[in-house]
Amino acid sequence: MDDGRVTLNAGGRIFETTALTLKTSGAGYFEALLGETGARLPGSKKRARVSEDGDDAPGHREIFIDRDPDVFADVLRYMRSDRLPAAAAADVHRLADLKTEAEFLAYDALLNACDAAEAALAAAAALAAPVPSKESAEMRNFYVDGREDTDENGWGQQVRIRIPKGQVLYIQHVLPLPVNNDEQWLLRATTFGPSGHKTTIIAQYLIKNIGGLKEFLQRDMRLVLDGGESEELVLDANGVEWAVQAWLGHPAKIPGLA
Repeated sequence: MDDGRVTLNAGGRIFETTALTLKTSGAGYFEALLGETGARLPGSKKRARVSEDGDDAPGHREIFIDRDPDVFADVLRYMRSDRLPAAAAADVHRLADLKTEAEFLAYDALLNACDAAEAALAAAAALAAPVPSKESAEMRNFYVDGREDTDENGWGQQVRIRIPKGQVLYIQHVLPLPVNNDEQWLLRATTFGPSGHKTTIIAQYLIKNIGGLKEFLQRDMRLVLDGGESEELVLDANGVEWAVQAWLGHPAKIPGLA
């Protein structure tokens, strides 16, 4: 066959191109059909009908290919320009259909182009996706019970909290839940880090007998603790149970702290 005009009937839609475009596209299907292999096949097997000049005569040929015409239109546009249609390159569904067509036509160049377009779309989607913010904080409410002694000095069960690096623990509010007549209630915090440990009294309630009347002398403090690679906070209490309200997270996200 010469390199003249070819009519392609793809699924009932007519396309016109040249034999040169089909043979030099790199699609194995058309290389075989229009090359020596196709020339040796009987006309009924090569899926090609020729003009009225005869089956082996040069000139205008008509080839029928039982494929989806919409998808084949993208294939032919790629053959002509060696690039994917812009609309197809931006549509994952069209790319999937084109890859199926490329496999049928033994068209490695088209298959590789579709793979590259899919990778580009995935990369663009990753860049466009919102990045989860690491600057977050959460409120924590818990209890520290000092009513049951766990050591000889009267301190109760310990509550341990790890403070991640770059975050802080902000003890915002403490409230004693009195159930006894002890004269002193204490809540303390001890931090353990690379530089050792440090103990701080967060709250202290003293009951004093003044003129026959009992009076509360209260000292509360707000405590901000920075996190480190091995920073840990231990809370314990003496004499009473404490309700603690605290924030843990990035300081810029903690109300009243930024």
